[in-house]
Amino acid sequence: GPEHRPRWTTGEKYGVGTVADHTAEDPSKVWFTLTEGALTEVRYPRVDLMNMRTLDFLVVDADGSSDYTARTHNETRRDDDADTVERRTEMIEDDALAFRQTVAERGDGRGHEWTLTVEYAVDPQHDAMLTDVSFEADDGNEYELYVVGDVALTNTGTQDRGLRLGQEGDYHLVARDSEAHDKGNAADPLLIDEDGERYSIAVALTATERFDWATVGVAGSE
Repeated sequence: GPEHRPRWTTGEKYGVGTVADHTAEDPSKVWFTLTEGALTEVRYPRVDLMNMRTLDFLVVDADGSSDYTARTHNETRRDDDADTVERRTEMIEDDALAFRQTVAERGDGRGHEWTLTVEYAVDPQHDAMLTDVSFEADDGNEYELYVVGDVALTNTGTQDRGLRLGQEGDYHLVARDSEAHDKGNAADPLLIDEDGERYSIAVALTATERFDWATVGVAGSE
């Protein structure tokens, strides 16, 4: 069972995004918000249905003798005074709900310096979030970069089921709420399609060249 009781993330938001034209014939139904160092609360197919708590990144020194790790989203913020990672969120353009987050290590006392830049936008042609990720090591070290997705489909993560698909060096991740199809009652189901049939939500997390390594676990597990 879950190691941690599911709960929603911070209400401190630095941005909200969606497509520009919701009056189009078939607009994307995706909304998202941003907090410090993370994407939060991806909403689909309605703005009141949240399907992800957070999506952020983990930076790990690839040197096996080093224990250095840094998370782009500091959820508890109990160590703000000692945190050496800088985080910034800004709009990319004045006329678009697209955002850029810059996260940088500027001096942990052990010689680590790097910059991670992530740009976020909704795909206007599909029900999808797009991210453009770049990482630059400013210290000559080698790092491993991981993306961490914490799903909570249809406002709850209690029945979510995640799967790792693919093979070594070519993975992607999917998740679905095994009970979302049955939420609501027969007269008022949670979600219905254009044909009047009830349906459930699923999400996928992938990259252009897939992931070299991937795993699925419950919140708080090792």
